[in-house]
Amino acid sequence: MDIFQALEDLTATHFFYMLEDTGEGRPKKQRSKEATQVSSGRIMNDTLKQTEQVVMLAILRKQPDAYGVSIYEELEKRLNKAVPMATIYATLETLEKKGFVQSKQGQATAERGGRAKMFFEITGKGQMALNASLSALDRLRAGTKLAGAMA
Repeated sequence: MDIFQALEDLTATHFFYMLEDTGEGRPKKQRSKEATQVSSGRIMNDTLKQTEQVVMLAILRKQPDAYGVSIYEELEKRLNKAVPMATIYATLETLEKKGFVQSKQGQATAERGGRAKMFFEITGKGQMALNASLSALDRLRAGTKLAGAMA
């Protein structure tokens, strides 16, 4: 498990509990403002998981021809590993629900048996979320041994 996956798992499951003395000799768990925001979806809908980041970056690289297979090929090429198509499509669906990407249906083609490709593009909201997410990683990475290694 890499550091990004560990951070993703931590933020997805950690609810930022604060302890409050109840006067009964034991602390009482109380949800903080951050926990309420996480559970209500306000923070979760504005943050990106690593998988969402890489899919969005692949969309940016492949535009205007970003569809399932082209995204898959871009990720395989850039990450040096295959990302399951099911993961890509599930991520695209999540990103679309969050309003970070939008899809549009292309023309049906004979080579695809009369089926049309579904093309994806990043929305303005998605660009802001991706920039914020990548900037946060840059801030986290700053001052580490990796700080200049990725540039």
